[in-house]
Amino acid sequence: MPPSSGSAESPPRSLLTQLILSLAAIASIAAAITGSVTGVTVGGLAKVRDAREGIGSGSGDLTRRLPVTGNDEVAQIARSFKAFVGKINSVMVQIRDTSEAVRHAANEGEGRFLADC
Repeated sequence: MPPSSGSAESPPRSLLTQLILSLAAIASIAAAITGSVTGVTVGGLAKVRDAREGIGSGSGDLTRRLPVTGNDEVAQIARSFKAFVGKINSVMVQIRDTSEAVRHAANEGEGRFLADC
């Protein structure tokens, strides 16, 4: 008896088509989730990079702080960078204050020197 081309072959093709469509849907969902997670991580790293570049070029504002949320590696890097910038800012304020005190003392000394002449 010749093989029937009707119902015997239709179910496997239909099953194969459903399987392929299901795999494609799962792959699409996985890609969307991976893209979302990667976008959040890369976005956080981009903020840290931009802040470092601004400070490295001399145009960065040491009083500005990065917003830090979460406990992942990117958040830990941002917290460390934030603490580092805070310490640099503190040192710069001390240098400014000391410089002003030295300038003030030098101006007083100059005035005394001129008065003695």
